[in-house]
Amino acid sequence: GTHGITDTSIGMPYRYQSDPYDAEHKRTIDENRTNVQKQIGGAFKAASRGGGTFDRTEQGSSKIYSLDRPLPPKKGNDKKPQRTIPVAFKPSSPGKRGYNCTISPFPEYKEDPLELQERRKREEAKLAKPQTTWKPISGPKSTPTRCL
Repeated sequence: GTHGITDTSIGMPYRYQSDPYDAEHKRTIDENRTNVQKQIGGAFKAASRGGGTFDRTEQGSSKIYSLDRPLPPKKGNDKKPQRTIPVAFKPSSPGKRGYNCTISPFPEYKEDPLELQERRKREEAKLAKPQTTWKPISGPKSTPTRCL
């Protein structure tokens, strides 16, 4: 015989054995059943009901969280009186020059000379241009086409 045909190789042929798809699942179910059977009685239950604390109040909490005496009154929003400065500040070594021997006064506003020059150039160009109405540079760019 040739390779791949039954009963042609040396020795006994292998018998077919099926491998069930859910074998792992069935094994875990069986293990759970045996574990449940081995259990004796139910879960642990305490003999006393709801122990609580030794210093329990009517609300069920410990006395640590309760007040023995009333709270002190709330403090008002009293504003602190502002301190008065007895003597005005005087620098130890005053300035020797400038306005009032300090910083010179802020200079008056001066228009930007570059903007003035540009504005004058624009006005001169406008006056030098002849006053004509606008007209398009050239005629139509395409010719009319006939309908088909």
